[in-house]
Amino acid sequence: MAKYTIDQVIDAGIRTYSKLGESFTMSDVAKELGTKASSLYRHVQNKRELYYALVTREFDRFNSKIENFAADNQNPNKIIKFVGNLILEIARDDYQLFKLMFLSQPPPASTDTVGPFEQKCTPRTIDDLLRLVRGLPQVDEEDSVNLTFTLMGLVLGSAILTSEVYEELIGGILPQDQYSTFHKYVLDKVGNFLNLD
Repeated sequence: MAKYTIDQVIDAGIRTYSKLGESFTMSDVAKELGTKASSLYRHVQNKRELYYALVTREFDRFNSKIENFAADNQNPNKIIKFVGNLILEIARDDYQLFKLMFLSQPPPASTDTVGPFEQKCTPRTIDDLLRLVRGLPQVDEEDSVNLTFTLMGLVLGSAILTSEVYEELIGGILPQDQYSTFHKYVLDKVGNFLNLD
């Protein structure tokens, strides 16, 4: 039986989540890897622990993109636009991944034991965005909270317009050819509201 690294297990978990959403099972992930579910337990003790590994991986990537951009662009306005754009792109390009990062809940705990991935995974989204915005030059505490909730508004808007709820209410998820128009409209409105350059 082939041995798999934790990175390979997480990669398979991300692919499986993108296909099946929260209903994925450990057997589904094992099938994606071409192995048996029992081989996954060398790396993660259960589905909940794998969930935390997936969330941590994707937020590490998300935060890394923001930090890399911010390293070359000290203008807070450009950083805020970049983060908003990134959130909208994730919602447009991979809605299941968007749900994993911003809307999902961890599977229920089957034991009192907390695995290492769950221990390492800290609260994300609002906390991270607030930390990022507070670190920007010339942004006071009140502005940082307003900016953070503006960004979270982008998350909520993306969730609604690309979700099954929108599909049921309107008769179809926002068509791909209209999404870029919506994307630009939202960013322009946010920019105007915040007086961003």
